[in-house]
Amino acid sequence: MLVRRIAVFLFVALAAARTAGAGIDKESQKWLEDVTAIILPEEAKIYGQLKDRTERIEFEKIFWARRDPEPGTAENEFQKTFLTRKVQADERFKRPGLAGSATGCGRMLILMGEPDSIRKEEGDTNVDQHQIAMRVPEIWTYKDRGDIWFRGGEGTITVDRSCAVKPMMAASLTRLAETRVVNPGLTYKVVAGRITRLADLLPKATPAQEMLSSGRQDFALAAQIGYFRADGPTAVIGLVRAEGTGLSVQEAGGKKVADVVVVAHAVTDDGRVAAVDERPISAPVGTDGSVQAAYRLYLKAGHYTLKYGVLDPKSGKGAVASASADVPDLNGTDLSAGTLMVVQDIVEGAKSNPGDPLDGFVLGSLKLVPRFGNSFARSEAAHFFYTVNGSVDEAGKSNLSVGFSLLKGTQLVASTPSQTFTDPHVVTSVGPVDLRFEPGAYTARLKVKDNLTQKQTTVDQGFEIK
Repeated sequence: MLVRRIAVFLFVALAAARTAGAGIDKESQKWLEDVTAIILPEEAKIYGQLKDRTERIEFEKIFWARRDPEPGTAENEFQKTFLTRKVQADERFKRPGLAGSATGCGRMLILMGEPDSIRKEEGDTNVDQHQIAMRVPEIWTYKDRGDIWFRGGEGTITVDRSCAVKPMMAASLTRLAETRVVNPGLTYKVVAGRITRLADLLPKATPAQEMLSSGRQDFALAAQIGYFRADGPTAVIGLVRAEGTGLSVQEAGGKKVADVVVVAHAVTDDGRVAAVDERPISAPVGTDGSVQAAYRLYLKAGHYTLKYGVLDPKSGKGAVASASADVPDLNGTDLSAGTLMVVQDIVEGAKSNPGDPLDGFVLGSLKLVPRFGNSFARSEAAHFFYTVNGSVDEAGKSNLSVGFSLLKGTQLVASTPSQTFTDPHVVTSVGPVDLRFEPGAYTARLKVKDNLTQKQTTVDQGFEIK
């Protein structure tokens, strides 16, 4: 009876879909049942209230757009992954009267991906002939992946003979489905059974974004760019420096600040905008009259043209510049390395603050404090931050050797012993390093070797000591 009670709990999502689908056309009812694993109860309710098939087709467009991780690209990566996993789930877990994708097993496969291991439970002999004809109970094990984390690094989930999971896990899957809505600003606006079209919901270009298509240069503008690991696409972070002489400057708290908008977008080789970031900030004016701020874009590996700019809404003045970017894959299965970044400090326990001009450099609980131009005094110390990605063996372990050194020209002036990492995603730093060396130009060098594939890579970053 326990098996049946748990199974009934898992039918709730499907029942909600069927209730919402009562009285609608068969095509819409079929779509509703197909997305049972990921549709939210309130979405299913709205879908069932729409006037006709035309309105429901528009709902479906909004439904997928809400879950599109990269709205600027032609392909909806989430939808593609969902459809692939749904086919697999329907083939592997189909039950009488229930699609495989609507079972607990199916929902886990769709929302969490393939488990790291599956072990069949043994010793369950007190079952009747009907249960014997069903699946053997299993224990699925997942390790941390992407945005799915477990206490202790892995989680085990029991799946019963009917491919159902326990109520607590079913509730967790529903919460996980909620997190797949990455564009919550796209809402379902329904009046008298009619829904607002997706095209009318999409954000219109702001003045700052429109400025990117111009070649404006009302003041000097420059940037330095870095690549860092993130859960999913690579984080491309730019530190922008604008000459304050062309900006409206005012006093705030005894300091000079400039209220500006920092904007950036990445354009693919075929002309599509792959990502956009826009940040209104109040930036302190430096002693040299400049202001600095950061932007952050999430991009798949590949070549892009980055366009970035700073707009002063008060005066209407702005400046735009561009740069070419070859973005590495820092979440792949092969050796790769991000930017070796020289920073003046690394703050632990940091939290994102949209009003902070350097909020783009908050990575998890760390905040990097960059130095534009990488110029330091001999009395200072610096940190050298880097991210490395490597291949894994059958046990999911890497074997990466990383060596760090400082050179003045071709002369070695300092180095650290080579370190070995078994985590495939290395995010760490060297420092603080005392910079009491002779003034001049220096190179920080990172040498990385993947001992599993024997591949090697070297990353250099220049800096200056005055």
